[in-house]
Amino acid sequence: GTHTGSDASLEQQMPLGSVHSTMRGFRPPHRDIIASVPLHGLQSRLTKDIYYFLSSVSSQLRKQDNRRSAAMKRLIKLVTALWPRAQVKPYGSHVSNLCLPSSDLDFVICLPAVHKNAPAEAPGVLEGRNAINETSQKLLARKLKGESWIDPRSIKVIERTVVPVIKFSTKDTRANVLQLDISFDSPEHHGLEAIDMILAVIEEFPMVRPLVLVLKQFLLDRGLLTSYTGGLSSYCLFLMVARYLQEQTTSWGDCGSLLMGFLDFYGNSFDPRATGISVLRRQYFSRVNPAQFAEVHSQHRIDQEMWPPQQNPLQ
Repeated sequence: GTHTGSDASLEQQMPLGSVHSTMRGFRPPHRDIIASVPLHGLQSRLTKDIYYFLSSVSSQLRKQDNRRSAAMKRLIKLVTALWPRAQVKPYGSHVSNLCLPSSDLDFVICLPAVHKNAPAEAPGVLEGRNAINETSQKLLARKLKGESWIDPRSIKVIERTVVPVIKFSTKDTRANVLQLDISFDSPEHHGLEAIDMILAVIEEFPMVRPLVLVLKQFLLDRGLLTSYTGGLSSYCLFLMVARYLQEQTTSWGDCGSLLMGFLDFYGNSFDPRATGISVLRRQYFSRVNPAQFAEVHSQHRIDQEMWPPQQNPLQ
């Protein structure tokens, strides 16, 4: 991911001088990709439970549509008041449609080149800078505290990461609160670039979405969905699921069996200390010697491992 707990996303490049002021980047959360996947009459009880879960998630996300749109418009208004030529672009799970109702809204702020230089030596030297030696993150965080729609107690500036991020939540009833993560574009920020790959993988492997959402909820319930506190980032989880599905028979549509196979593989067979994964190359590789790609674990397939030979429905 690009920073702690991120996924990735984006639309096309915005034209210069414009502001991304619509919700075009957000994909309809209720769009059910897996509905068209043939199951060949083989649906486990776990699969049906997963479908019920996905339906519930979609229903809850639809109820958030207006609040998400309002939060984005308010954020754009605030950012462009500070930096008139800035662009605010959504990315992350709400763009890739891998979001839960509790998922953060991820935004990256793209500043004109002049703002990416060293801080001004005096007030007013650079457009939009009104303080001496104040980073963009701290300036924005200070402005956020004065916004009536934001809970000032929730604002956190996390700087000791590859990509610094500002985290805060909206001021609302507990059930309606939205969490937002704001970062600034930089050479280390790859969230906008990753969305094309993510969407391509989801199109090729529709089972990515149900598995990722169930596993995200599983980790969230146990406080393990935040990487900088010792958990697993959403983007890392996506890569693990995608790499696992690349080894499965493409026509296999029982996500319950796929989920059990995923847990068995990463829990009992895969050694993260010695082996890495590459979704791009569709291979595993040795972490001791990353240049040496190997076909290790490549035979861990649902049709071979999950069913006894006489019961294998794919034979």
